[in-house]
Parts: sequence; structure tokens; C-alpha cells
Amino acid sequence: MQSEMTRPELIRFHPGDGSRMKKIGGRNQVAILTGLGMTMTIGLVVYSRLWTIDYRISSDETELIRRQFDLANREAMDESAYWRGRYDAEVEKVNSCQKELLQNKKRD
Repeated sequence: MQSEMTRPELIRFHPGDGSRMKKIGGRNQVAILTGLGMTMTIGLVVYSRLWTIDYRISSDETELIRRQFDLANREAMDESAYWRGRYDAEVEKVNSCQKELLQNKKRD
């Protein structure tokens, strides 16, 4: 048995409710579009400002940056080679220790 509140014939729609909701939705839509437009405008201004700053760097500064990068790259390569050498030395030690252990096990 259904209660009286859930029967479909007792649900009534009022014609005034729909138009009121449309007005509220319209105001929200205008506010959202205005906010979106302002955000896009601010983004365009920031992008253009960053773009103009990038082109103000002179060729001398570009060359200095390139030299600094090359120096840092060489230092990183040297350090990498150093640590690779230490790793290889440790691998050799471990391999020799394993060989000695295997030889000692075979003797026993």
C-alpha cells in the first residue's frame, strides 16, 4: 500500500516555478561567463608580459647562460663518472668475495 504523499496523482507542478528558476539560472550564467572572460583576459595579459620579458634577454646574457649550462653539465658528467667508478670497484670486491666464499664451501 502506497502512502498518499508518494502517489503520482497527488504531486502538483506549479507553472510559476519554472520561470523563476530560469531567471536565477540566467543570472548565474552571466556571472560565470563574465568571470571566465575576466580570467581569460588576465591570463592573456600575463602570457604577453612573460613573452616580452623573454625577448628582452640580450645575446650576451644568452651566451653567459649557455656557458654556465655547459660548465654545470661537465661537472655533472665528472661526478657521474666518479660514482660509476666507485660502483664498479664495489662490484669487483663483491664478486671476489663471492668467489672466495664458493671456493671455501667447495673445500669443506
